[in-house]
This record gives sequence, structure tokens and C-alpha cells, in this order.
Amino acid sequence: MRAVMLLSAVAAAAYAAVLLLVFTAQRHIIYQPFGVHVPATAAGLPAFEDVILTTADGERLVAYWKAPSAGRATVVYFHGNGGTASNRAHRASALGRNGRGVLLVEYRGYPGSTGSPSESGLARDADAAYAFASAASGPVVLHGEPLGSGVAVSLATRSRPAAIVLDAPYTSMADVAWARFPWLPVDLLLLDRFDSLASICR
Repeated sequence: MRAVMLLSAVAAAAYAAVLLLVFTAQRHIIYQPFGVHVPATAAGLPAFEDVILTTADGERLVAYWKAPSAGRATVVYFHGNGGTASNRAHRASALGRNGRGVLLVEYRGYPGSTGSPSESGLARDADAAYAFASAASGPVVLHGEPLGSGVAVSLATRSRPAAIVLDAPYTSMADVAWARFPWLPVDLLLLDRFDSLASICR
């Protein structure tokens, strides 16, 4: 009996330690800002320029920018959690054809940008990107891929984009976490929820 109780206590302590580790490290799991910032021309985007956006809370974000031709739309592109602006250069180039404008923003804490990433922080980054793109002529289209799909959906609830394009979206970060870690109490641990389904239903 004592052996069973001891084993149970050890297992409980180990599980608690895992929960603490996951809770403290979760943003390092969700956000993976690897690499260094590469200027637009070096990234293979000669038609783009490097710009700096300043968020409402004072962070400075690097971005690739191509202004639209008169009356053409501007696509604001939000990349995935492990992506960077430079390794999405091929997508920016394709989106910028036929006179379309493109703004490809590097999130806070990612290569070249200040700050640390979080859901609320990325929302401020998205607001700054939308304000910048809206200053150009023509409509604004939001385009997000995995992590960026949640950023784009959230932004759409606070703005008036002409369209929104979601590439490999998720319903919520909680659902993603449940699928990968079904043995964890995700609802108790998760700080950044990116609840796209709830946002879409508003």
C-alpha cells in the first residue's frame, strides 16, 4: 500500500512539474522567432522597400512594403509562428503582381522587430499594419497563414477589410493544443487563445 501511495505521489509531482514547465514555456512553444532580418532586396524583393511600423504600445516592427497601383488592393500578410518575413518573400512577390500592394509584417519579437510576442501584442501589430496599409489607395485584403490566420481573423473584428484569406487556419489555439496534448488541462494553462471561431461568429 505504501509503495502504491509513494508511486502515486511521485507521479503527481512529476505531472505537476510538467504542467509548470508547459505553463512557463508555452510562448516559446507557440512563437518561434528564429533567424535574422533580411532586407527586402536581399530577400529577392527588388520591387519592395523596408519600412518601420510603430505600434500603439511603442514597439517597432520591420516590414516589407510594395505600394499598390492606383485603385488596386493592398494585401496585408501575416505569416505563421515559425515563419519570417524573408522566408515568405516568394509569397509576397506573387501577391504583388498585377499592381497589388503588399505589406508583409514581422511580428514583435521576431527578427528585426522589438518586443516579445503574445496574443495581445500581435493584435497591436496587426492594428499598426492595417493603419499603414489603409493609408494607401484601394481596398485592404487580410491574408493569414496558420498562426497568422488567427491574427487576421482577430483584426477583421476591429476593422473593415475588403476580404480575408485564411491559409491552413485553426478554430482556436486551445483546439490545436488539445489535439497535440490531450493529457493537459489546456483551458487552465493557455495564455494566448486565438479563438478564431468565436471571432468569426461575432
